[in-house]
Amino acid sequence: MLQPLVNREEIRGRLLLDLVRQVEARIKELKPIEDESFAKPRAIVRQGEELWLEIKDVHGTTASELLNSSPHGLDPKVVAAILKSIVRVMRAYHSKGLVLGGVTPDCIIVDLDAAHGQEQEIRVAIFDPKIHHLLAPYRGINSKENNYVPPEVIKGQAWKQEQDIFAVGVTLYHLLTGILPFDDRDPAIVADNILQKAPLDPRVYNEDVSPEFVSLALKMLEKDTKERYKKGEEIESEIERLLAQGKVVASDEEKKAFSRKAGQVQVKEKAFEVQRFIRYRVGLIAGLAIIIVASLLLFQKGKVTPIITPSTTPEQVVSLYYKAIDDLNVQLLDEAIDSKAGANVTRWVTNLYVVERMNLAMALQQPMLPTAADETQKAQSGQEKKPQSQEEQKQGPQRGKIEAGKPGPGPGQVENTALKAVDMVKVTDLKITHLPSQEESPRFRATYRLTLPSEGGPKTTAYEDLLTLKRVEGKWRIVELNQKQLP
Repeated sequence: MLQPLVNREEIRGRLLLDLVRQVEARIKELKPIEDESFAKPRAIVRQGEELWLEIKDVHGTTASELLNSSPHGLDPKVVAAILKSIVRVMRAYHSKGLVLGGVTPDCIIVDLDAAHGQEQEIRVAIFDPKIHHLLAPYRGINSKENNYVPPEVIKGQAWKQEQDIFAVGVTLYHLLTGILPFDDRDPAIVADNILQKAPLDPRVYNEDVSPEFVSLALKMLEKDTKERYKKGEEIESEIERLLAQGKVVASDEEKKAFSRKAGQVQVKEKAFEVQRFIRYRVGLIAGLAIIIVASLLLFQKGKVTPIITPSTTPEQVVSLYYKAIDDLNVQLLDEAIDSKAGANVTRWVTNLYVVERMNLAMALQQPMLPTAADETQKAQSGQEKKPQSQEEQKQGPQRGKIEAGKPGPGPGQVENTALKAVDMVKVTDLKITHLPSQEESPRFRATYRLTLPSEGGPKTTAYEDLLTLKRVEGKWRIVELNQKQLP
């Protein structure tokens, strides 16, 4: 069967070529996998001016469409059949040394026949998550892949096969309840929820789920890998047992028993929200202070020699913007971004100085670090480091890796550990593409890899930005910037 590769007409030229190359590389990687539950992508096919993705013939409806018609979760028997298929495909991936990743409901095609949900009559096909996440932005789909990131990956570890079980657990919870267990509008809160929050009992949203099926789902979402399932075979064996014993759907007695304690479950949820408020109160105040100070620095109009002039082209402005990020050059950021786009600058400041630290257990409360030069001088002289000069202070706070073996600060505590200064930000593999646009509002696409410090060491993430420029006071400036994380 064929499906359109992308839906957006503006995806042309180098952008489309890069996308095709990435999809073709993934198709080649998936070539050894054969499983009846795998909607295998076969090739990209050109028909006239259109590009199509050829996949194995599958029939049915996506799980996301089923959830739209059943917002409080799907029939547990249907979910059990879906889980079995996901685990089968995951095991097939692992046997070839591949990682499955986050299987969103858009990756799941369910074929329900006239029997309305008899488990043995449900056919399920799983589409490759990586290709889905590559194509989702160009198909108008918000896949919310940040919800599927395991706690270990947030802490800086690589995503390996053992982390797939957590991601499948997120999908299972979503199918049972219609709710992503860690979702929030703020990406920082999503990450914090994954690290700190215990998912709410699925029966709060879907009373038809049995206690045993709930236990299976929550075990897949354990923060500690020692408490989580280790292999797909364990999950497959457990769901087969529950189906054989008729323990996937809750009995009337089990529904009544849970209804009596449902209030207690919701009270615990409220308690967590209060605890998080207390835990981050100091950190949020510090974060707001950093944002205010940094914003003032970014938009101050001192007497400095301008770097961007009326003759600087839009392409050069975009390039200088990423150089400013790499160097944390506040003057250059101020020149490259229009003051009306201040929310975007604040977002960057938040990401670099607040969000990354909040994701790592209140590391915002760490003290300001000495510069590398100060450390060298201190080592040579045996004296305390000198206060930072005004020029050094303009470069912004530098934060580094938590010393090995020392726990982070607890709620309401400030850590006084001396930390080594590191290069906080690195922008690499930068590629800038001029998109079709009007002359007065040129648009660009930039892909790059951003390296930030994390608890496990430097962490590199791929991003894609869409930037729009306009002339402001005779100079090209960035007036709109939209960013997304790439798989």
